[in-house]
Amino acid sequence: MAQKEVETKFYGYIGDDYPGSVIIKDFVKNNVTWNQNCHESTGISLVLVDQSGERSVTSYQGMNDEFELSAAELEDLDNDMAVCGLGLLPHLETDLKPLIARAHSNGHTIYAGTTGDTNHLYQFIKEGKYSGLDFLFMNNLEAQRLCQLPNLIDCGKELVNECGIKNVIITEGEGGATMISQNDIYHACRCK
Repeated sequence: MAQKEVETKFYGYIGDDYPGSVIIKDFVKNNVTWNQNCHESTGISLVLVDQSGERSVTSYQGMNDEFELSAAELEDLDNDMAVCGLGLLPHLETDLKPLIARAHSNGHTIYAGTTGDTNHLYQFIKEGKYSGLDFLFMNNLEAQRLCQLPNLIDCGKELVNECGIKNVIITEGEGGATMISQNDIYHACRCK
């Protein structure tokens, strides 16, 4: 987003280690501001993409288990926002409602993407802790694991109708992506 000249701020912990130095160098290069450094390890994820475009993710938590947003930081969140790696930030994810409410009170949108760790993530979703989320992105394997349903449309409908998520976008590698909302289903093919 920053490379497209969108004002971008990162909320999270960046460790005093090699991965942290790489991230900070990239932030400086792209004019991204960040809120804090720490003396612990930076959380990192390894994303593997196969030839068909399917991805799998493995993560090292680092300081992500400790990350929380303060009330002062919530006041600063007055633009569209993206929460990356749902399933990796347990203190934040136990209740995303303040973030969702803050975005909506200012007429903004909140986007979120999942990680491969769907066990406690699905519990949070089922408990309605992501209700009102504007867009939830996941891949087809995550959706099927999350919902325990083989059909992606049924997975998306469950997340929309039973969990209160407004739009679910399920990527399908070479098959493109499908967006499911309350009244519509759209499919975009991957152009070659």
